[in-house]
Amino acid sequence: GRAGHPGPAAAAQPLMAPRPARPGEAEAIRALVRGAYAAWVPAVGREPAPMTDDYAARIAAGQAWVAERDGTLAGFMIGCGSQCEHDSSNFRWFRERHERFFYIDRIVVASRRRGGGLGRAFYADAQSYAELRYPNIACEVFLDAAIDAAVPDPALLFHGSFGFREV
Repeated sequence: GRAGHPGPAAAAQPLMAPRPARPGEAEAIRALVRGAYAAWVPAVGREPAPMTDDYAARIAAGQAWVAERDGTLAGFMIGCGSQCEHDSSNFRWFRERHERFFYIDRIVVASRRRGGGLGRAFYADAQSYAELRYPNIACEVFLDAAIDAAVPDPALLFHGSFGFREV
């Protein structure tokens, strides 16, 4: 660029498309989880399951995808097909009712990256992956009980935009 104006090298790197997580990224995934779930510890009296998950094993099993921005992990997704071993009552519920499906266990986006479309990118990537392999995609949606019942929950609106419906 001209003197006094930054050229392209000075611009922030664009958000990368989700990709399979690499073995060395388990600790960075754990750091995102700690940030996202720490507030739940006092409420439930223990660390919720995502805080104790074995992310190295998830990565090795091909169940973890990540996206980064500016060289830092911006978010991740854990998901697997109906044939995988997964210790979740919600996963078991779907398995009892559907022979084949892709299960999105969780998506975590760094707080400073929320609202930038990364959650949408993970869901779009999961749909693209699953559409040729599984007839259904399942996920668990946490609703905000504090929201006025007359106002649609943002999580339901978000998931509904991808065609998810409550079961």
